[in-house]
Amino acid sequence: MTLDDRLLEIGFGRGDGLKLVYDKLNEGRGNGCVFGLEASEYMLHLSNKRFTVEIADEGTIVLDCIPNIAHLPYPNDTFDGVFHVDVFYFWNQEAMPQIVRELSRVLKPGGHLICGLELARLKKLEKARVLFGWEYDPMRYTEYLEPTGLTDVSIQYEKISPSREAMIISAKKPPISDEDLDPETKMKKLEQDIKERLALESLISSKRAMSAKLKQKLEENQGL
Repeated sequence: MTLDDRLLEIGFGRGDGLKLVYDKLNEGRGNGCVFGLEASEYMLHLSNKRFTVEIADEGTIVLDCIPNIAHLPYPNDTFDGVFHVDVFYFWNQEAMPQIVRELSRVLKPGGHLICGLELARLKKLEKARVLFGWEYDPMRYTEYLEPTGLTDVSIQYEKISPSREAMIISAKKPPISDEDLDPETKMKKLEQDIKERLALESLISSKRAMSAKLKQKLEENQGL
């Protein structure tokens, strides 16, 4: 994290993660800011009150309420980092591929996606029948990362306190290569893509024509 980073938290709740990141960004002079999206209007209200000065006067925290994170309200390549803590198990299973694609889309090339969870606490919730084990299974989340193009997927453990440990899942959006930036290379790739598409369309059309001709021949034979 640098002092000029633009970061996004998904599901900020009471704002503890926002506060941690805000304090890191403000350890020195910089132009960094932290955005937050929350599905609960109540939690948005609490965090708006908590960060009144940072939101109104400094503009270093920007919060919003969104019911469906499968469609994020940001352009491509907006954030240096996207993070969420103990929240993915609330997401709809069928929507997970689209959600992770959106998280990857708004990341800048070279940016990181971070997911944090405290397994011991979640296991207590499972024991109390608040959650099912499969809902917070870390592997259920990681299996969606690489198909979106994210790389360097890893799982690490960090001590929160002497008696508490957090699991950190991280992934990276690949940086833009020199070939991606070169206009001539991009044009050649576009031309190749067009040729391949035209060839495929021609093949499909020829097969359709052959099928129609064969059908006509069969009808003629049946008429004999």
